[in-house]
Amino acid sequence: MVINYDLPASGITYVHRIGRTGRAGRKGKAITFFTEADFENLRTIANVMKQSGCKVDDWMLQLKKGKTKDNVVKRGKIDATPRYDKRKMMKKKQMIEESKKKKMRDKVSN
Repeated sequence: MVINYDLPASGITYVHRIGRTGRAGRKGKAITFFTEADFENLRTIANVMKQSGCKVDDWMLQLKKGKTKDNVVKRGKIDATPRYDKRKMMKKKQMIEESKKKKMRDKVSN
């Protein structure tokens, strides 16, 4: 497995990097991270991937030079907060809300 933390500048460089996977007829896996700033080179690499038989999303193949903002696929915000911590924060918020409600009820009844 090869992980590219930056998008190679050309299709040739991409092929060279992922050539480390799948030696001697075995299957390999390559993961490449990219940003909107890399879109200019993404189409070239997507074409190389498609020619080699990989599944490639159509939007990558349809990117045009100079018009990257029109073709951007936006993703949602990534939250890396552990579920345990989220539950703990939610419970704390609920306890604060209940405490406020109780104070208001006590205030009204007095």
